[in-house]
Amino acid sequence: MPLNVRQVENAKCPSNKPMKVFFDADGLSLRVTKNQMKSWIVQYQLNGKRNNVSIGSYPKVSLVDARKECSVIKKMVSDGKDPKIVRQMQKAEVAASETLETIKNLKTLSSKQLEKINEYVEKYQNVPGALLPLMHAIQDDFGFIPEESYKFISKAYNLSIAEIHGFVTFYHHFRTHLPGKNILQICRAESCQAMGSENIENYCQEKLGINYHQTTEDNLITLEPVYCLGNCACSPAIMINKEVVGRVTPKKIDQIISKARED
Repeated sequence: MPLNVRQVENAKCPSNKPMKVFFDADGLSLRVTKNQMKSWIVQYQLNGKRNNVSIGSYPKVSLVDARKECSVIKKMVSDGKDPKIVRQMQKAEVAASETLETIKNLKTLSSKQLEKINEYVEKYQNVPGALLPLMHAIQDDFGFIPEESYKFISKAYNLSIAEIHGFVTFYHHFRTHLPGKNILQICRAESCQAMGSENIENYCQEKLGINYHQTTEDNLITLEPVYCLGNCACSPAIMINKEVVGRVTPKKIDQIISKARED
């Protein structure tokens, strides 16, 4: 008879050897080690050979999730696939994807760009609240704030890199990656929300196939939220590059996107 959550919580290893508590006919078991660590194990048989695969630890993986994962593994086995090999391939794909994303986002500043950043750093160094105008100047020039610039700012302003990173990520306006050719910003302030801006943002995300702070595959449009464009009387409002558009409808969005792609 299957164990319940309380029994899983109370399961303990009575000796120095790992203990398995079987409770599902599908082969799901709980392994408890001598230091009382609990791991989910799924046993299966493929091509006449018995094997098992770990699907995580308890309570990080709950009893309900463990049973779901067990069903997935059993489906793999019924399709003639070895769960161990499939899971290894999935992990390899994730690792490769993360590596590619890291390479994609890796930016190297040219000597000319570094000179420009240092110029802005020196310009605002003695200005009260210098970080805000400095970040605006860098983003207005580069289109984003390169993370490589943090160490120069950190040294000049006697701040930690963590403090600078926290400052940049606190403000929605600042971005740390190069945006697309066009920036489409959707107002999410109260007036626009009351007039249906949520429907507009859902439509834009579906139309473009991206979420906020992402760029379309053709690198033409970056979608961003903005919190008030000062156009409340004509809500809902959006801004495409530097042009504010009011009383936005899905039809207007189609026209704006089409024009951006044509240009």
